[in-house]
Amino acid sequence: MAEIIPFRGMRYDTRTAGNMTDLICPPYDVITPSLQKALYEVSQYNAVRLELPAEHDPYAAAAGRIDEWLGGGALVQDEGAALYPYFQTYTAPGGEEYIRKGFFCALRLHEFAEKQVLPHERTLSGPKKDRMNLFRQTRTNISGIFGLYADPGLTADVLIDRYAEDHPPLVDALFQGVRNRLWKITSHDLITRVQQTLLDRQVYIADGHHRYETGVAYRALRTKDNPDHTGCEPYNFILAYLANIYDEGLMIFPLHRMVCNLDGFDPEKMMVGLEQWF
Repeated sequence: MAEIIPFRGMRYDTRTAGNMTDLICPPYDVITPSLQKALYEVSQYNAVRLELPAEHDPYAAAAGRIDEWLGGGALVQDEGAALYPYFQTYTAPGGEEYIRKGFFCALRLHEFAEKQVLPHERTLSGPKKDRMNLFRQTRTNISGIFGLYADPGLTADVLIDRYAEDHPPLVDALFQGVRNRLWKITSHDLITRVQQTLLDRQVYIADGHHRYETGVAYRALRTKDNPDHTGCEPYNFILAYLANIYDEGLMIFPLHRMVCNLDGFDPEKMMVGLEQWF
């Protein structure tokens, strides 16, 4: 069972922070030093300054900026809890245009052994230590995990689509050739219906394994320090962007990889073996 709940998002106020196109950054693990420098130069409020600060003590820098930006009005926290639909319009290598649709929510953390949230890759201690330091100093989910669930009936997709059609987005910004649109759903009825869609489904981590495992470890630390722990505290959840595997805008493209020194490798045999699946 995947338990999701709405949350009070922290968002930019563009009247102070400026154009959203200048504020977006990718996840920390794909930001090169040159991109980090370029994003720093784009805006004093670019999210890279929270996600991957360049300062000597990046964690203290991120924590300080959150307080500073909230105090100065560049960031605001929504008054009520919400789910946040997020659509990305992009062009495939062949020139076709697609829209990947999903939503941001707070996802209850589970150990992988519980089989509610499932991984597909191993993690490294270095990135987990880095993200833990950021968690502990900021007590903030600065970027979410990317999770997938399977609903061939497209129940939540239809509900969110209808909402998006009838409401203007809060964010509509182009970044690296991708159009990013974000909405906010506060309707209790609509949120409940989306939650019910996930109740009997597992979540598969598509990206964010280090962040997720760090979230589980951070929950353990906070639980140990809280004699009144109930399981409902915010640290029991992690920021997640969830998309339906059956979403037509969710595409998979080939990667470039080089694998060497495989004894006895037969490419023709491999292709025959793949035919039953592809």
